[in-house]
Amino acid sequence: SDVCSSDLARTMLWAMAFKGVEERPILGWGQDNFPYVFAKYYDPKMYDQEQWFDRTHNVFFDWLIAGGILALLSYLALFVVLLITLWKKVKFNQHNHTYDILEKSILTGLLTAYFVHNLFIFDNLVSYILFFILLAYVNQSALTEESVLSPIVSKLKNVYDRLVKRDGVLDTMTARILIILIAVLAFGYVSNEAVYKPYMAGTTLIDALKLSQPEAAKYLGEQATSPAVILANFQKALSYNTFGNTEIRERLAETVPDIVSKSKDQDASKALTGLVASEFERAMKETPNDPRPFVFLSLYLQKFGLFDQALTFINKAIKLSPTKQSFIYQKGIIELSSQKFDDAVVSFKSAYELEPSSSESKILYALALIYDNKVDDANKLMGDNLTIQTDQRILDALMQTKHYNEIIEIANKKISTDPSNPQAHMSLAGLYLKMGRPGDAIAEIRKVITLAPDFKTTGEYYIKEIQAGRDPSKSAQ
Repeated sequence: SDVCSSDLARTMLWAMAFKGVEERPILGWGQDNFPYVFAKYYDPKMYDQEQWFDRTHNVFFDWLIAGGILALLSYLALFVVLLITLWKKVKFNQHNHTYDILEKSILTGLLTAYFVHNLFIFDNLVSYILFFILLAYVNQSALTEESVLSPIVSKLKNVYDRLVKRDGVLDTMTARILIILIAVLAFGYVSNEAVYKPYMAGTTLIDALKLSQPEAAKYLGEQATSPAVILANFQKALSYNTFGNTEIRERLAETVPDIVSKSKDQDASKALTGLVASEFERAMKETPNDPRPFVFLSLYLQKFGLFDQALTFINKAIKLSPTKQSFIYQKGIIELSSQKFDDAVVSFKSAYELEPSSSESKILYALALIYDNKVDDANKLMGDNLTIQTDQRILDALMQTKHYNEIIEIANKKISTDPSNPQAHMSLAGLYLKMGRPGDAIAEIRKVITLAPDFKTTGEYYIKEIQAGRDPSKSAQ
């Protein structure tokens, strides 16, 4: 499921849904297939929203996506028929009753509230039950002997009568037992497929995830948390073959790299990685136009340092959803990890240009420029935005590429906004020390002592260590 955090997000979802309707207006995309529309027509302005939406947050657009105009008209017909049935003038027999104006108004108000509610959210099991109860209640109250269902009911009654006549196939008791047996079997089958299997798949997945946590070993024992036991739980969860398989596969891909890195059981590790490979191969065959399996498989391969393979799969995801920045971010991070800095600049630049107001896009683009030794371009991109400049990823990149002067300039900017912050002066002292400027480092430490008298003893120790030519952060205290 997903969360729609603002009215703006809803309007963007509806705009994407409208493009999907334009592409397939008559029969739509099929039940539960909005994720394909979301991927294909993703609006880059949604960069700060939930990344996976499976509903449009509008029931009417949901029906347009699921079954096109025909499905929407069929759904709207339920409202129209209910209102006509409720308000029409009919000659009721003794088994029916007419509604007075108060009853009609209350029921119409309930229906109107439900209709308006559906403009901004999607249906669920509870809301469906209430809606169908209302439909059934109004329909039953308006039934007459001339009901359109009467011929069907009559034919079913005739079949039953033929079965239970003395010279028929069954007697009355046998017929009733047979009907009850069929109903029980049908109920049992539906309950097993729709309730029991998903429940068991979910609880087994939770067990697998609990066992994969290092803390579990303290309470369950090393044997219980072994890779072989975790593997068995994941296999069992997948064996139920429910709609939860997508979630199970994604959690499997997230969990396995950490398990394998710590495991001494080579056979179990090999089986776990083989399970990931086979399940994602199956997922990509089942839903070749869904970018999710490509994204999660790319992340999985990236954790093992298999950057070329990871890049192949994230490129497939980007092909399916070319305007989604998070996919492009992932591609750029892979390129940074494999030190393809020129390629990373191109990737992050493309994500930034999709929506320049995204601070994350700007940070990652600047990050790639720094690693590509284009610090002047990075500075122009960041401008005077101190929040971006002081992002830890930017500072780490400047440190790793030994652009100390730029870091000091940023540190001084931060100090100017809060001169009485001891930590800011201490950070600057550390930078000066790395640059081989012990005098400036000592001056900053003395400022810290002035601002925080409790630091005097430690500060004076640092000063003595620096004066002796030692790095106090590496000296024994």
